[in-house]
This record gives sequence, structure tokens and C-alpha cells, in this order.
Amino acid sequence: MTTPACRLCGQGLAEAFEIRRAPSSVERLLLAHEVAGDRATSLSVQQCRDCGLVQLARLMPEGFYDDYEMAVTFSPRFQGYLNDLAADFLAQADLGDGRIAEIGCGDGSFLECFARRGFEVTGVEPSRRFRRAARAKGLTVHPTYVGRDAAVPAAPYDAVVSRQVLEHVPDINGFLAGMRASMAAAGHGLIEVPSLEKAVADGRFYDFFPDHVNYFSAQTLAYACRRNGMRTSSIVPTMADEYITAFVTPERAGSDQASRPGDHMDLSAVAAAIETTISALQGFLQERRDRGQRVAAWGSGGKGVSTFAAASPLEGIAYVVDADPRKQGHFMPVSHFEVHSPDRLVQDPVDCVLVTAIAHAAEIQDILRRDLGFDGTIALLGDGIDIHEKGQASAAPGDRQ
Repeated sequence: MTTPACRLCGQGLAEAFEIRRAPSSVERLLLAHEVAGDRATSLSVQQCRDCGLVQLARLMPEGFYDDYEMAVTFSPRFQGYLNDLAADFLAQADLGDGRIAEIGCGDGSFLECFARRGFEVTGVEPSRRFRRAARAKGLTVHPTYVGRDAAVPAAPYDAVVSRQVLEHVPDINGFLAGMRASMAAAGHGLIEVPSLEKAVADGRFYDFFPDHVNYFSAQTLAYACRRNGMRTSSIVPTMADEYITAFVTPERAGSDQASRPGDHMDLSAVAAAIETTISALQGFLQERRDRGQRVAAWGSGGKGVSTFAAASPLEGIAYVVDADPRKQGHFMPVSHFEVHSPDRLVQDPVDCVLVTAIAHAAEIQDILRRDLGFDGTIALLGDGIDIHEKGQASAAPGDRQ
């Protein structure tokens, strides 16, 4: 039997923690007829003893991404974030025109930010659903994967960008080598991934789920780039610290002997948070039941799906809402809550709304108060449950009242 090894440096692994009840995917919400056959799975989170990369023990099945569709680009604030990120990248790269490619372009929202500025843009996207959406916007999108021997078609490009992709790929080095090969000699690149630092700092076990097989800190992301012929000019936290974003330029060659990160992330706080967060959630729901209050949840994305799966069977949630119309009418894996439109909050009022989509907490609070006229309690998932009564300023988890 083959001993599992680090996907980045090939060295040995140690298990950091296990999540005993996890969904098989956070992207694939269920149809009604799929609920009866749905089961929880366990999740082994491992860390390389040598370079410190954090990864899951297993991969998603082959072909999983052929119909993948996980996006939040319908959010106006997120659209604003993408536009600002594009502007920052162009300023750092000092690009005024040219050709830009995006690997894993999704529905094309980030590419549009460059197209509006006059750049010639090209996307690569394996998901049929996403390709249709991007092509409907008039974008050129190729149905392929990028790897060591597969650069973006019509390469090289003046810039190559990739958002929220590297955490999914089984061959980290092959992907980055393909990205490097897609850049012009004087080109520029952008790589955005979820922030492991944020997950560790806030004890967010629910940031670990099967769809993401790799977890990067700033150190391991920089190391991955060095190994594959890219120099990081800077790595910065973005999207309210939810992500880290590397701005890179090509070097002549990468090296397996690139200096490894010195310090490894300590994941013990995340392991401990599994029990404490579930206990806080169950205690909160019990306390509301004792008051005779009804609670609805907002968010059927990765964090909500993972949290409710780990805590299931979960009592005290009347229903779940989500603003993404693609999720409405589907069921969350493991917990099996049906997802409704936010209009349900008007039609079937509750006393409290628990927000699990914490990256968009401020936007959701504004919608609840301003658009839906909700005057009850808003609770935010964090390393516990943060309570916000009407009249308090909108805040993200971690901004303690």
C-alpha cells in the first residue's frame, strides 16, 4: 500500500485532526430524492512534517469538477471586491493593456473586470455549467485543465490569474508549472486561496471540507511558488482576511530544493474548536427554545453545510435561507435542511437569524435590517456564537461587541 505523502514536497504526513461528521461535498446540495441516501463522511486533516502544507487525506472523485458550480458573484459587495482586486493587481503589475488569462474562471466575473478595462481576456474552465455562464457574457473560455504539460491555450499571456482554484487541485506543482508556462517572460500572476491563517486564528474547523484538498498559509503558498519558478512580490490578506493573495512574477526555473518554510501552523486550536463550536451552537439553540423563540439560518455555503453536518442531528432551526437562487429548493448534505429564498423570513417570521455565511455577514445584516425589516436578533457563527441585537452596528465575527 502506498504511504500518503505531501502533495507539495513529497515528504511524510501527520494527522492534525479528524472531523467525524462531514458532508461528501459542500457544493453539491441535494435534490429531494437524494436525501434518503445521503450519509456523513469523516475527514482526516493532515500536515506535512517537512514543509507544513495542510491537506486532506483523500481527493474528490475524477470528473467532480466537470459540473462544479460554487460561486458568490451574485453578491454586489463581492462584485466590488473583484473589481478592486483587479485594479490592485493591474497597479502592482503596471499593466495598461495586453492579454490576460484566468485559470478556473468560473462564471467569468473576474475576467469581466479586466475586459471592461480594455484587456483581451481568455478563460480556462472545466465546469460545463460555469463555461455556459461565462460564454453567455461573450467571453472566450476553453474547456480544459492546466498542468505541467498543458498551458493555457494561445499562451504566453502578459498576465495569468487564478482565484480559489489551487486549494482544489491534486497536483499542486503541476498546476503551478502550467501557470508559469502560460506567462510571458516578463509576465505577472495572481494566485488567491482561502487563508489558513484565518481558519487557525478563529478556530474555524468548518473551513475544512472535502471540496478543498489543500490549505495554504502565506509561507506554504510562497514556497509552492518558489518550487515552480515564480517569485512572490507580495502575499497579502484580502476579502476581510478570508483569503490570501499572492502577486507573482516568473523566474528562470523552480527547484525542488527551494527553501522550506521554517515555522508550521499549529492546528491544535482548530481541533479543539470542533467540540467547543458545536457545543456553543447547540447551547444557543437550546437557550432560544427555552425562551420560546424560533431561529432561522442564513447561508448554505461551505461553512454552514460543514457546521450543521458536524453538529447534526441539530434541533431548533426552523428553516434555512440563502440569496443564491441556484441553491433554493435544494437540501443541505447531512443536516438535510431545505434551502429557501430570504423572502421566507417575511412570510414565516422568526425571532432570530443565525448567519453562517460569515464572509458576507455585514452585507446580510444590512439586507435583514434594511430590506427585509427584520427587527429580531442576529447571531453570527464564529469561534462561538456572536449576538447582535437591533441597533448594534453591523460586524463580522471576531469584531466583538
